[in-house]
Amino acid sequence: MSPRGLRGLDTIDRVRVAIAALSVIALVAVVIALGGKDWVSKPTNLNGDTLGQQSGESLPDYLVRARTSLEAASGTEFALVTFSRPLSSQEAGALLDDENLRRVNAAIPEASVPVALPEPTAGKSRAEVLAQQLALAHAEDLLGGVVVYSDADSLRSLAAHEGVLAVESLPEDAAWGRIGVRPVELG
Repeated sequence: MSPRGLRGLDTIDRVRVAIAALSVIALVAVVIALGGKDWVSKPTNLNGDTLGQQSGESLPDYLVRARTSLEAASGTEFALVTFSRPLSSQEAGALLDDENLRRVNAAIPEASVPVALPEPTAGKSRAEVLAQQLALAHAEDLLGGVVVYSDADSLRSLAAHEGVLAVESLPEDAAWGRIGVRPVELG
């Protein structure tokens, strides 16, 4: 640039300088706008679908709510199955194999987060899959419950088992991956 400043530039050079200045201003504005966003520390939006005991909810109130949700079940739905006492993977696997469940999506270890489960392959029992996945997750081999996906009749049949405290179902439009699971406090 000449000592005369912008006056010494031809029209094309002036346009280039203006575009560069506007680009810098736009970049600074974007950095400032996005710099204040909190992208990682907020909990994931669960779209309102949650299973388990709500904050401040007593166990008897939760059992009534779970029973009501199961009575209203009519299709193939996700449900939280809470055991009446913590079960080993062998005990839980045997109980779940007794039912014609479409899928067991997650195990809920005592004092831990849910562990996603694959379906058993040929030659493997549900108990073996539970034990293997809990070991991989370094979780204790005591389960407070499981999240299953099955039809309403199978869920009601499962609820009648002696080892099952409650079965809470979600509406049919619930989507796996958008479901929050809260622990159920037994005592």
